[in-house]
Amino acid sequence: MASVLCFGELLWDRLPGGPRLGGAPANVAHHLAQLGVEARLASCVGEDEDGERALAQLREAGVDVTLVARSPRLPTGRVIVATDTPGAPRYHIEAPAAWDAILATAALLEAAAGADAIGPLLAWERQDKAARESEPPVPGFATRVPMP
Repeated sequence: MASVLCFGELLWDRLPGGPRLGGAPANVAHHLAQLGVEARLASCVGEDEDGERALAQLREAGVDVTLVARSPRLPTGRVIVATDTPGAPRYHIEAPAAWDAILATAALLEAAAGADAIGPLLAWERQDKAARESEPPVPGFATRVPMP
């Protein structure tokens, strides 16, 4: 069976109709698991109720979340989605968030080296670039992992 390591944000989209689990890497991992692919997610959530619910929902979907760290100082990510204008949603990405603190641990590097595929690597690029530093959460990650 193919194994895919998805790397990046895990957050809650706060939609007008209610919260929905999100983040491109989490979404990819969820859909891959539903297709029977061995999907692992590397991310970080806060030690909060949102983090607990996110991990439980992904586990239930069949996603391996052993590489999702817990931050005692940063909250689980949230994006506020406003739909004032039909067809033109507006997004407010709350910062800082736990997924900003993903660390290149030995376990993450080992999982990446053993994965059949890694993606989406660029999902951490925020829309509000001015609100954060230009460095990725794990500097040099792509250069430290031998690609399959």
